Amino acid sequence: MPIPRRDLLLAGAGMLAPSFGRPVPVRVVDQESGQPLAARVRLVDARGGEVAPLGHPATLEKDAQQGDVGFQSRRFAYVDGFFELPPTAFPLKYQVVKGYEYVFAEGELAAANIRDGAVTIPLARWSDLSSRGWYGGDVHIHHIAPKTCSLEMDAEDLHVANILTSDFTRDQDQFEGKLNSFSRGKRLIYVSQEFRNDQLGHINLLNLKHLIEPLMTMQHTHHPLHLGICDQARAGRLCLLGSLSQLAGG
Repeated sequence: MPIPRRDLLLAGAGMLAPSFGRPVPVRVVDQESGQPLAARVRLVDARGGEVAPLGHPATLEKDAQQGDVGFQSRRFAYVDGFFELPPTAFPLKYQVVKGYEYVFAEGELAAANIRDGAVTIPLARWSDLSSRGWYGGDVHIHHIAPKTCSLEMDAEDLHVANILTSDFTRDQDQFEGKLNSFSRGKRLIYVSQEFRNDQLGHINLLNLKHLIEPLMTMQHTHHPLHLGICDQARAGRLCLLGSLSQLAGG
């Protein structure tokens, strides 16, 4: 359930006139602690146009693998808990999302309501599984660069990210055969591989120490079977876990 607009916190006193031309700081915080939270933010102006925070690209590059994203014709910006907007951009509708354990925040930002030049958007946590020893992760990720993955993991509230290189991706050079060097703190990144065949299915090979061939073109024949690929990986101690992610339809 979205946080009602009335719960949007407008900090300070003293109105900021748009004519001043100063950027308007916006903070995303935990509702209980007040600590900043990385999140995924969508901003839409009065005409329905997508608005990017200052410092973010105005348009998204085709097939971009880092930074802001487009999802189902909607543009989202990843922020680390702080971003700025031009004062002439208001009014704006906003949506702020942080994973599955925070309530989505939705509402409107209007220039007449901005006081002391600062806006604070609180996010309410409704679940905290990590406090009980459970950690969120994704074992099937494509088209994300390890360089920016930590911020995206923070924003999506993930602790483990398995980026899978494959025959249709162009990130084989990011494979290290170990925990990725862009991992930090509790955010663990590992570049592994998805091995694909249209009839036999797609299989995720995790914790790889070496990539498995063929790599740059999909295996179009039924030989070697996926069972052989798994045996090859296990025999060479290339992976600790394999998961079948797709089966051919009957």
